[in-house]
Amino acid sequence: MAGVRQNYDNILAKQANGTYSTYGPIVLTHEIDGVTMQISQEYLPQMIKQFTGGVVPVGVCMKYVSFSFHFSFLPIPSADEYVDPR
Repeated sequence: MAGVRQNYDNILAKQANGTYSTYGPIVLTHEIDGVTMQISQEYLPQMIKQFTGGVVPVGVCMKYVSFSFHFSFLPIPSADEYVDPR
């Protein structure tokens, strides 16, 4: 799992050094096993802290309006609605 942690460390380092000053990465977290999901949860607070524009689901980033979850279409909020859902 050292490689998974290194990937997160690399993303955070690039954010810190300005690589993502005009764009950000899409980080896909797959449930390969319980450990990879645990690692993603460990890194989430730091990701939220460093990516001040928000950490949002890929559907929000891609501006999808809905997605099918077992054939029930669920609305997806805009990025503004997701970050500030008032």
